[in-house]
Amino acid sequence: MIKYSIIIPCYNVTRYIHSAIESLPMRKDLEIIIVDDGSSDNLKSNLALSDVRVRYYYKENGGVSSARNFGIDQAKGEYVCFLDADDSYSEGFFEKFDSIIDNSEQDIYCFNYLAISSRGCIIEHGLFGLSEGSLDYTSVVKSLFLRTGFQHICSMVFKRELLCEVSAKFNELVHYYEDIQFQIELVFSAKNIFYSKEIMLNYVEREGSAVNSAVCERTLTIFSTLNEIKSFIIKNDIPLIKEYEYFFNHTVVWLYKCAFKYGVSNTGWGILDIDLYRTYVFPANKKQAFVSLLSIFPRGLVSFIIKFFLKVRNV
Repeated sequence: MIKYSIIIPCYNVTRYIHSAIESLPMRKDLEIIIVDDGSSDNLKSNLALSDVRVRYYYKENGGVSSARNFGIDQAKGEYVCFLDADDSYSEGFFEKFDSIIDNSEQDIYCFNYLAISSRGCIIEHGLFGLSEGSLDYTSVVKSLFLRTGFQHICSMVFKRELLCEVSAKFNELVHYYEDIQFQIELVFSAKNIFYSKEIMLNYVEREGSAVNSAVCERTLTIFSTLNEIKSFIIKNDIPLIKEYEYFFNHTVVWLYKCAFKYGVSNTGWGILDIDLYRTYVFPANKKQAFVSLLSIFPRGLVSFIIKFFLKVRNV
C-alpha cells in the first residue's frame, strides 16, 4: 500500500531534479510522481527510471498548476505532498512525519521550512504566533492574510481522501497566488489541521523564478486570484474581510517593490500607474495603504519625505 505520493512538477529542471529525488527515502510505501510539463532538456533520459519509486509522466506544457493537477489525478498514496524540483526535504522528514501521524491523524499537516536565497541567505518560515498542535481554519488563514505566517504549498501534507472529496485543483488560469488560493480552500474544507514547528523543507528561491522576475502581464493575473479568494471568503461567511484587505494592500505594495527591483516589461507598465494603485487599494485602509506604499522606498528616503511634508505643513 502506498502511504505517500510526492508530486514533482518539472520544466527544464534536469540539473536540479536529482537532489530532490535523493532527499526522499528508499521506502516501498512511497511513490515519486514526476510530471514533465513539456520540457526540452531531455529530462526523461536523465532520470533513473529503474528506481521503483519513480513514476514518470510527460504532458504538453501547461504551467506548474496544470502539472500539479495532473499529479493529483495519478496519486495513489494515502497522503499527498508537493515538492519543487530544486527543493528538498530535511533529513529524517518522513520518519518524523510517521510519528506525527501515529499520534494525531489529520486532514492537513503544516510545518516550518527554510527559504534559501541565491545569495545564501537563509530565513525560517512557518505559522509563527500559532501554537503547535491542532489548529482551526480562521487562525491559519488569518496568519496568512496578516503575513505573520508564511506557509509554502510544499511545506504542507494533504490527506488524499480530502483532495478527492472536494475535487481539489489548482487554478490553471492564473500564474500567481494559485497556491495560496489552493491552501485557503483546502484548509476551509479540512476537519482537522495540525501544525508542527519542525523544519522539514529546504526551499530554494532562484533568480528568475516567478516571484523574482520583472512585472509583466502574467504577473497581473494575481488580481484575478485575489478576487477569487475574496469571493470565497464572502460566499462562505468567513469573518476575515479586514485581514483580507490588509493582504490585498500588502500584495499591491509587493508588486511595486518587484517593479523597482526587477523592472517592468512593456505589458506590465500599468502596475506603476498610481491610478491603478488608488483603484485597487481599499479606501477603508488609506492610512495603512500610505504606510505600506512608503515601505517601497529606502528608509533614508522615507525619513526625508516625512520631514519634508511636516516642514511644508508648518509653513
